[in-house]
Amino acid sequence: MMKFGREPKPCRSLGHLAVLAGIGCLALAGCATTETFYNTNRDLDTVSVINRATLRVTDTIAVGRRPVGIVTNGRKTYAYATNSGSNTVSIISTASDRVIATVDVGARPFGLDINPAGTLVFVANAGSNTLSTIDTATNSVTATVIVGEGPTGVAVNPAGTLVYVANQIGNTVSVVSVATGNVTASIPVGTRPMALIVSGSGSLVYVVNSGSDTVSAIDTALNAVVDTVDVGKGPIGLAIDPSDRFVYVANQHGNSVSVIRVATNAVTATVALAEGPTGILVNPAGTLVYVVNMFTNAVSLISTSTHRIQATIREGTS
Repeated sequence: MMKFGREPKPCRSLGHLAVLAGIGCLALAGCATTETFYNTNRDLDTVSVINRATLRVTDTIAVGRRPVGIVTNGRKTYAYATNSGSNTVSIISTASDRVIATVDVGARPFGLDINPAGTLVFVANAGSNTLSTIDTATNSVTATVIVGEGPTGVAVNPAGTLVYVANQIGNTVSVVSVATGNVTASIPVGTRPMALIVSGSGSLVYVVNSGSDTVSAIDTALNAVVDTVDVGKGPIGLAIDPSDRFVYVANQHGNSVSVIRVATNAVTATVALAEGPTGILVNPAGTLVYVVNMFTNAVSLISTSTHRIQATIREGTS
């Protein structure tokens, strides 16, 4: 899956989606002219380095078993990949495209996120119902918190003070205080919440519920769901544009992308796709939505001004 971070915030990805969809997930690194995707290949135990402009693989990095999620820090100097089969996180230098450290975490790590300062990485361990905190200065786990059942998705708020965890079996979102390491709230959402994202203002958290074909909108001041939006079948990934205008939802089984207007929390457009959309991100300029299509190894580019497909690029084509 994939997601662009807003500068200088970290570039995030929704790693748990990669496992469930059977494809890799993407994070972004590099400067504006040489942007690079890091793509986890679950069945190959590798991470591919992909040029964003051409979508050509330029390098392949061996990591742990069954890598799932990947995230880069704000400076895009390091990438962190969860290895669900070896219960570890691989730390990759983006300068050398090689693993420089491996950190033991909980059982079956899936999704992960990094705080805006780039000092802490938070990892959801679906097999042990925990959230691990990695100190990026020492590359070691400094805290482990018990959350809900089957945690998969992770998102840090813009202030770096709270971590939101989607618990796909428990049908809840856990709110974890970074300062205390305690769960401060458990919010009921839809069925099988898989991924979540915090708005740029930090006032809303959007959660895709793949079992109920909905998106829950959580008010972070209330720690409660204030809207539930019907989307397509099997929503599995989501992204928000840099100006907090629209949320884009990839509906894997509905072969579509639902466009939710943040001001009204209503679907204002549906973009039809025919290739099993899963991963999704918006570029930093807010002009394009990138959608990974799992059945054809293709990426569709959707214009945010027209909400129509602008191009579809197969892997290895330009």
